[in-house]
Amino acid sequence: MKRKLIGAFLIFLLGIISAATENKYGWHSTAFQFQEMMKKDLDMLRQLKNDLDHERNILSNLKQKATYELENNIPMLDDDSSGEKFNEQLHEDVQDFKNKEIFSDLKEKLNIFPNFTDRYAVLENLFLVQRLYKLKTKDLAQGNINGFPVKYNMTANDCADMGDIATGKKVIDLCLEWYNETLERILAGSPCKHSEKLVRDGIKHEEDLLKCKKLCRDGKPILPIDINQYKCYLWDNFRDPWLILQPYKMEVLTDNPNIARFYDVVSDYEIEELKSFCMDHFASAKTVLDKTQVTKIGSSRIAHNCWLSDGGDTLKKISDRIGHLTGLDMSPSEMLQVATYGIGGHYVPHFDWHKKNETEEYTFSNRIGTFMLYLSDVEQGGSTIFLHPGLAVPPVKGSALFWHNLDKSGSLDNRTKHSACHVLVGNKWVANKWIRETKKEMCKKTEYIGRIV
Repeated sequence: MKRKLIGAFLIFLLGIISAATENKYGWHSTAFQFQEMMKKDLDMLRQLKNDLDHERNILSNLKQKATYELENNIPMLDDDSSGEKFNEQLHEDVQDFKNKEIFSDLKEKLNIFPNFTDRYAVLENLFLVQRLYKLKTKDLAQGNINGFPVKYNMTANDCADMGDIATGKKVIDLCLEWYNETLERILAGSPCKHSEKLVRDGIKHEEDLLKCKKLCRDGKPILPIDINQYKCYLWDNFRDPWLILQPYKMEVLTDNPNIARFYDVVSDYEIEELKSFCMDHFASAKTVLDKTQVTKIGSSRIAHNCWLSDGGDTLKKISDRIGHLTGLDMSPSEMLQVATYGIGGHYVPHFDWHKKNETEEYTFSNRIGTFMLYLSDVEQGGSTIFLHPGLAVPPVKGSALFWHNLDKSGSLDNRTKHSACHVLVGNKWVANKWIRETKKEMCKKTEYIGRIV
């Protein structure tokens, strides 16, 4: 086994040497040209030394001529023949130096060396070897294979590329380990194509994915949540006239951040109405890229959705109901988004608020709150995960979740990062109403409108 591992690592070492030209050898799959490559490497070094010696001689001659002119006080730009002759010779020598093709024969020889494609393929093979033989990341990064030292300490770029490969293959635990190795080398001063911030962000993202997987599987809090946090009310939103005679059952799931579930918010009839409105208008769900504000279809969200305006009796009633329950002004709210998740449908960890564009101001206000209606039960899977409190909320037909995306000062609330677990059995239907800020969110008794507790 050791021989196989050593052979695999030798191939990896070959891949570290890279050239920006195409080659005819597949270095990631064979090492039979290793000795020839070493000989060529020595030949190239000898040729390079000879060429540099030649250029050094040219510069030495120029220096001698210049010294002679200076010692004999001969101006370079005078009209006598010696000055002209010197200038002509100087011009020829400089041109000879500038036009010399030092690497004239080296370009062809570079074709036998591994290129960047080979290097990446070698790293992919090394990643497969690591998984197959269950090699420890730290040992491998330090050139130690099952107790056999190979005297090669991987660079920050090597570790970053291994982390990128692990990310692409969705092997989260190894991705975290390789990114941590990358960060360790960056902090030690090793140059890297990724910035320290980018690596830290990558580590945080992968840690969030691990938390989501655990919550989706177990449905249990990762962090201890005090049972006293759970509070149930018949909610009338501080004696809202519309709710006094018809309060709604409300359960406060956590106040860090503030998340509440309302029950029996929509009827079966209204649910079927919403579904029927969308049947002919579903499209693959898109997500928004923070910096560009461009929407795109991707693997981060696997679902279909449609958008419904507040026109029509059913939609207007639901919108008004949300306004009374939250106390928020619904006039700047977005259209209702109805989404359906089939088997395997999910949404990766994300925020509902949007960051301000780095170069331009938003032309619209941010999402102050999210009101998410559950339009179906789900036999297995499909829970909504909140990472900061470690909370998993299973779908309950007719109920709704509500949380604030901005804190009391109007700043982005980083505690509201959430995710939709993969659906295992059944279909998940939800409807999202995103309510935007109006800058008039203060009301009587200085209470923050929509602040449940």
